[in-house]
Amino acid sequence: MLKLRKILIITLITIAALVALGFWLPSFNKWTVDDIPLLLRIFGADRHDNDYYFAENKLAELIESDEGIQKVVSQLGSDNRLTDRGAWTILFEIGIQKIMLSDNRDIFLDHIAAQMTNDDEWTRMWAKFLMRRIFDAGIAGNEPIDYEKYLPCFVNNLKDGSGLDRRIAVSWFHGLSQFADTTKPLVKAIYDEGDFDTKIYAACALSIIDPSDLEPLPVLLDGLNSDDEQITKCIVDCIGNYGPAASDALPALVRVMNERDFYEMKSASDAIVDIGVGDGSVITLLIDVIDNPVHETRRELFRLFQQLGADAELALPLLKIQLESGVETIPNNRGALRQAIRSIEYRIERRPNPVETIPEGDSNE
Repeated sequence: MLKLRKILIITLITIAALVALGFWLPSFNKWTVDDIPLLLRIFGADRHDNDYYFAENKLAELIESDEGIQKVVSQLGSDNRLTDRGAWTILFEIGIQKIMLSDNRDIFLDHIAAQMTNDDEWTRMWAKFLMRRIFDAGIAGNEPIDYEKYLPCFVNNLKDGSGLDRRIAVSWFHGLSQFADTTKPLVKAIYDEGDFDTKIYAACALSIIDPSDLEPLPVLLDGLNSDDEQITKCIVDCIGNYGPAASDALPALVRVMNERDFYEMKSASDAIVDIGVGDGSVITLLIDVIDNPVHETRRELFRLFQQLGADAELALPLLKIQLESGVETIPNNRGALRQAIRSIEYRIERRPNPVETIPEGDSNE
């Protein structure tokens, strides 16, 4: 009897525990908007483990509500770097459309714009990129965003912050020609009033906004001799916008190709294509780059010759020697070298012949 009573007590305790567990588990598994900072911290760690994917899925569910997206936006600029990073990342991945559809969109945009002057460079950078993505989404969807309200935020970044800050601000002007009437006077004022560095960044922006206005070009040509890496990168990115008018920049661009990192080298190559080779003297300078010991530089040079086509005819004999002698041993480079030779030869063959004129008095009629 005692044994039976013991079994009964254990059974009742077990049942009670299971019932309590049944009430407790659902509440444990129910994540709410208040848990978003924790989820952002997990997601911001970017470990791509089970916790990361769990946090990503939960965040996707929670930001379906306006309250959820508001909570994420409020975490932008958080003192906790992981939370801050998680908030920016989730907004970039799946939050932009949610912001566009929200009744509180203007409030969210104001908060994001405010982060463009945050003390942290990383946060400022994210804010600029996110605002640009929101602008692009708004333009594509014909959304009634008050673009004029936020344009000064980007323009003012040309004169404030680090070189990287200002380079990002310059890049923002690409593809926004419809706002040229608003942005050009604002940028021109910064150009006229700023110190030398500020003039350069403003001049880069003006080359994008209105490349037909050549007034800033001398400032950019002068800036190519700067020791500041951010300044030269910005100029190399933009000076090709002026086309043949910027031909005086060609020697400096060749020097950049020969001496700088891959990013600048590629930008310089693109700028040379945009400007054109003029009288061909720049080809002589480019030929000297063939002996550069960095194989990425040589490959970019061959790609440039391929794009220039018949304009690079002067380099054709040396390129053939490079290929036939086996001097160029890197497989990818040899492939780029072959393509350059084919492109030059193909375009030479199809170059229109000059129209022959018969001198007066030589007619047989």
